[in-house]
Amino acid sequence: MRPALLAWLLVGPVLGAGCGRSAPSQAGQAQAQQIVWEQAFGASGEPPLVEWREDDCGGPVVGARHAGVCYSGIYLRDDRALVAWRGAFHVTAYAHELMHALQWSRGVDDPDHLRPEWSQVDEAVAALTAAGL
Repeated sequence: MRPALLAWLLVGPVLGAGCGRSAPSQAGQAQAQQIVWEQAFGASGEPPLVEWREDDCGGPVVGARHAGVCYSGIYLRDDRALVAWRGAFHVTAYAHELMHALQWSRGVDDPDHLRPEWSQVDEAVAALTAAGL
């Protein structure tokens, strides 16, 4: 096999993970997306790709490891959100990371969560909880 082809077969799926905008989803994710992105946030267009992680972070709770650091979730600007899966959407950073994505799409960078729209995250989590998600 040619070295270039072999390299693409090994590395291509990793590099192209965000390009096709497809990743394994959790059961109920389409409903959770509608609740958070469309209803709670009033957003249009496509939300970011969410990559669900269950990385070992050296403690009792799984995380999403990125660049050697564990997070509950992290939005990688203009790419995807890495979110630790903890059994249900309302106990993850799903709504939180979608808010970061929405703000970024609107030219807002608010890493300290000071803007008023952060209250919508609490509303989204309450709606996810009420829906059993």
